[in-house]
Amino acid sequence: MFAVMQIYTIEEKFKEEYLKAIKGVIEEAMSMGCTFFDLYEDDDKPGTFIEVMGFDSWSHYERLRKIEPSPYKREIMSKMGTWIRGGTDGIEVRHLRGVEIL
Repeated sequence: MFAVMQIYTIEEKFKEEYLKAIKGVIEEAMSMGCTFFDLYEDDDKPGTFIEVMGFDSWSHYERLRKIEPSPYKREIMSKMGTWIRGGTDGIEVRHLRGVEIL
């Protein structure tokens, strides 16, 4: 199992618009083969969102990354640049792999 976690803060004035838009992004990711896509808001830092997306493997993730984004996703990603505090540079990305517990 492999997961990608993205952490970013949405400016308060864009939060409602973001929450409406992210639903379509999640649906699209799932239809493309993402094994799960969970969205959390940090209880201690309101407006800070954590996306956790699951994939069967690193190669599965790489294959999906190479697929051309839909017009909808391109539109939302361009808006995210203004919604996120610090723009797209404000997104922290982590790549996580499952650990076998001995």
